[in-house]
Amino acid sequence: MLLHGVSTGQIIQERKGDDVAKRKKNGGEWVAFGLVFLVVLGIVWLAVNYPAERVPESGVTISAQQYFSPSEEFREQNVLRIDGTTITIGRGCTAIVADTSTERAEAIALALENKTSERPTAWDGWVSTLRTFNITFEAMTMWGRSADAYLANAIFRSGSNVLELDMKPSDAIALALRTRTPIYLNMTLLREVGVNIC
Repeated sequence: MLLHGVSTGQIIQERKGDDVAKRKKNGGEWVAFGLVFLVVLGIVWLAVNYPAERVPESGVTISAQQYFSPSEEFREQNVLRIDGTTITIGRGCTAIVADTSTERAEAIALALENKTSERPTAWDGWVSTLRTFNITFEAMTMWGRSADAYLANAIFRSGSNVLELDMKPSDAIALALRTRTPIYLNMTLLREVGVNIC
């Protein structure tokens, strides 16, 4: 049977193709959500069971604030934009420009615009979990670069327990924007790899 020059078989085939594409997309989102959920669960477990505070050799207990505080080496970013899948993050006229995945770029864009998606994202799940267990995201630091990726740490606190977690910068940025956590850049890294954006 033809419908405006298109056979019923073609329409059914196209619908099947659309369904397969949707299932693949949703499957990828669930895998990402599952991985992030496991990381959050690990943070919660560590916050509850991690052996108390970080204790330096002097034996003096330090808080998250004392553990990391802004300095000449680390300064808070004041430039953060997303264009497609390209992140621009920096301070003043110098910024690091890097690519990320579409999913992470969308998560950052939503947070920058103070919008939420129709369904909760993995980063929204992080925020809910942190709030439920009274864990604060104290600071994010983008501190270095390996051969093929930038390096970042996220500093969490629960009571007197402090946890520094290695994270992908784009994941940490998406979470930091949602929790209004300051994002700090290593100034040496910024000088070495940053580009002029003015």
